[in-house]
Amino acid sequence: MSRYAAVGRDAEGLAVAGSVLDLSVADRPLTTVADVEDAALTLLARALLVAAGSRTESRGCHVRTDAPDRDDAAWRRSQLVRLNPSGQPVLADPVPARAVA
Repeated sequence: MSRYAAVGRDAEGLAVAGSVLDLSVADRPLTTVADVEDAALTLLARALLVAAGSRTESRGCHVRTDAPDRDDAAWRRSQLVRLNPSGQPVLADPVPARAVA
């Protein structure tokens, strides 16, 4: 996350971070405090990747190196992330794709 999803990020790096998470997650009981903390941090990382991956602009100190400009028309708002039925974070209110002129 520090390498690919920090304040400077791009679509490729976010995809790499997501792939690393997919490969490193183990489905097992949470029996210790450390297990619960790891699960919570992993869920938070996945939520951040969903939100950052969909926000194709730079805003504040968060810079998309592949989309350096702000896009107030589409993104001057918060993003709501929820868990889908399988427990994966998804955007609950995605920005509609714009029609190409």
